[in-house]
Amino acid sequence: MGTAQAGISVTSGPRPFNPFRDLPAVASLLARAFGPELELESESGARFVHWMNRLPALAWTWIGFEAWFDGNLGGYVWVEDGRVVANATVAPLTSSGRQWVLSNVAVLEEWRGRGIGRSLVRACLRHVAERGGERVLLQVWQSNKAAGHIYESEGFRAIGRTWRLTAMGAIGVLPVATLEAPGWIWRRFHPGDRAALATLAAGLGTVDTQVLRSQAGGAFDLGPGDWLRALLGLPSGGTRMTLRQGERVRGGLALRPAPRGWRRLTLVVAPSVETETGGLVSGAVARELARREHRPVLVDLADSLPTVRQALVEIGFQETDALVQMALDRL
Repeated sequence: MGTAQAGISVTSGPRPFNPFRDLPAVASLLARAFGPELELESESGARFVHWMNRLPALAWTWIGFEAWFDGNLGGYVWVEDGRVVANATVAPLTSSGRQWVLSNVAVLEEWRGRGIGRSLVRACLRHVAERGGERVLLQVWQSNKAAGHIYESEGFRAIGRTWRLTAMGAIGVLPVATLEAPGWIWRRFHPGDRAALATLAAGLGTVDTQVLRSQAGGAFDLGPGDWLRALLGLPSGGTRMTLRQGERVRGGLALRPAPRGWRRLTLVVAPSVETETGGLVSGAVARELARREHRPVLVDLADSLPTVRQALVEIGFQETDALVQMALDRL
């Protein structure tokens, strides 16, 4: 029996994650490993990790008391001389326990290249298999070659991609005619458009890819701050527009401030009309960016929007990375 299973203190090697004991160290590890990236991915997630790192007791309120005693929610940490230097989390997607998600695989930089990450991944896969799990999902940045190699060698296969494009310099200005086409119109977003945009966003990927990465429908939700600005007649701090073909909602554009001086662009387009709307979308993007003080812009696009992606490249965006969704079947 392993030392962790026997209840003996582990001074070097893997041990099951225990939130009461390991939460502060894991929060610190995740903040170091994913901090800047997490800020751009999710402001709320970044704040959660920040405050969980500083005040772990707050996690009781945020996560919920019952989560600490969920026998399925688990993962492993790697300890060296009593210090947590790596982490991997695994959790079931449904109560049936057939499908799980592997996440937060992180190793401190000075401990990388020693097989620690692979060992934690294998421990998590054993954890799932022992509980009757049949499938594990994860996502990894394409530029993270080391992690991608580990997952592929353990049997994971790519099932989708979300492309990240950024624009650091000036965006090309397109002719006004590019913004128009017979029967098509961009109009100001209003709350009644949200349901249609959420449906379009859900159609941009498979069920698996949606589980791993929601395709941006939430960018069109109105938060308390948005409602207050609207009530007071103040600028929203961003832009939301809806692309319509006649009376049908066919797409949407949201441009909002993001941390660290960035702007985040969100685009939703019905895949069935994607090939005929690339110019309409890139033209609207160029126009909105030209109206504002220049800042770097990032946009994440589903793999199902290749025409829109190419149209953005043509006005000055660059493909900087891709988030690869992966799955492992038949554990």
